[in-house]
Amino acid sequence: MKISVDKWLLYIAVSTVFVSSVITYLIIFDPLEKTDPLYVSGQTLYVKIYEPVIKNNFLFATSDSPTNVKEVTSSSGLFAIFNIEITNAGSSELKLFVDENAAEILSTDGLNYSIINPSKFNPKEKEGVNSVDSYPLWGSYVMKRNERLTGFLVFEVDKKFAPDTFTWKSSDNVIIHFIQ
Repeated sequence: MKISVDKWLLYIAVSTVFVSSVITYLIIFDPLEKTDPLYVSGQTLYVKIYEPVIKNNFLFATSDSPTNVKEVTSSSGLFAIFNIEITNAGSSELKLFVDENAAEILSTDGLNYSIINPSKFNPKEKEGVNSVDSYPLWGSYVMKRNERLTGFLVFEVDKKFAPDTFTWKSSDNVIIHFIQ
């Protein structure tokens, strides 16, 4: 009788060590957590960028006149259009300036691309379009704490463009790696 009790105690001890090892692994490494690799935080900003849409033209409206839709067409290359959400999570108020130096994208072939101003292409008025989903981010913004700014960034790219690394440099430094 003594031997069977000792065997049960040994089984219980071994299984307890095994279960605690598995739980410790799950707590420390958390392999089951699914995070979005395109949503990254800096010191004050949270930046979420979406996979690009590659087109040779795009429609946009300005925030001052959402019914005035404009179309931009490229004759020399393609446009990579990235929808983006920027959230001020750290400061009480943050001044954000979006221009050519605000962000850049590194392609898998090693080329760097800067944001372009959609208005520099002399956009044409587009009739018969009731609404657009997003607005280009360009210019100066003042963001209060927990305020979110959404829109899109435009990059003029080559035909073989594939995104590798996105770097946001305005008011914070946020680096987002695309998984190929």
